[in-house]
Amino acid sequence: MYEILTTPLFNRNIKYLSKKYPNAKKDFSDLLDNLEQGIFEGDLLQNFSGRVYKVRVGSIDQRKGKRGGFRIIYYVVIKDKTIYLAAMYAKAYQKDITEEQHQKIQAFIDRTQKNK
Repeated sequence: MYEILTTPLFNRNIKYLSKKYPNAKKDFSDLLDNLEQGIFEGDLLQNFSGRVYKVRVGSIDQRKGKRGGFRIIYYVVIKDKTIYLAAMYAKAYQKDITEEQHQKIQAFIDRTQKNK
């Protein structure tokens, strides 16, 4: 079983999105169940120094399925059996992660790897 933790960036993202989409937290509960079991969904992103994935998640509130729902970025540390939810955004408002988000996620990865 993997432990799932959140980053400050993810916490800000979900707080903001929950105001617009009341079911946002409920929308990714199935993903969390799979991640806890070690089932890594989504695409492995190559432009990070760690195992970072981007996965599509449908939105009950948007009624557009996975295609127009949310994107969740998460970082996996296999050795520690830990998954960090790094960022989340609504596809309707953002096409991809921003450069600022990328830098914050990479800085978090660097700090995490340095502390190990």
